[in-house]
Amino acid sequence: MFSYFQKISFKIWLPFAIGLLIILLIAAWYYPSRQEKLFKENKENQIKELAKTVSLGVELSLKNNDFAGLKKTVDFAAGTADFEFVAIIINDPISNKDSVFISYPSLPAEKILQRDSISYVYEQYPFSAPDFSGTVLIAASKLKINELVASLNRPIYFLFPFILSISLIIFFLIARRISQPIVDLTEIGRASCRERVCLYV
Repeated sequence: MFSYFQKISFKIWLPFAIGLLIILLIAAWYYPSRQEKLFKENKENQIKELAKTVSLGVELSLKNNDFAGLKKTVDFAAGTADFEFVAIIINDPISNKDSVFISYPSLPAEKILQRDSISYVYEQYPFSAPDFSGTVLIAASKLKINELVASLNRPIYFLFPFILSISLIIFFLIARRISQPIVDLTEIGRASCRERVCLYV
């Protein structure tokens, strides 16, 4: 076994194997973390844009006293993506307190008003109507986002070991092919040297 480590083919193969391993380890760390960051930024932008759209719909509905339209707006927001809840929060200017006007799905006001930043990503956008003012609040589950990120990155963790294994085999075959002429020349030289010694004796 030790003699194999002394072979020229192993000495050629080893630096390539170490270099490839370092590159793949860096890629295995960088690519999933980069993808996770981009996915989360994209999800936050989705929530933000949806909050703006719903806010505009809420303003129009309240200005026209169209409560059927208000419900349609909330239903539209709830059906567009995988968000946990959509809520219209009204601010009372006298008491300066918030209250939940409507939410989908219907949840206790405490759950909506008490922000749980560990479990949810929140985005809100203000709206203003003649008799009402408040914000549209949309929440997405961090657990679901992390599960989606994990499912996106899972194939990468299977792919990298496969690439590493195939590349190491290819490098090994190339190293053997490169080293073979050197080994042959060495053997010829040793044989020639032995013959000269024999002749000399």
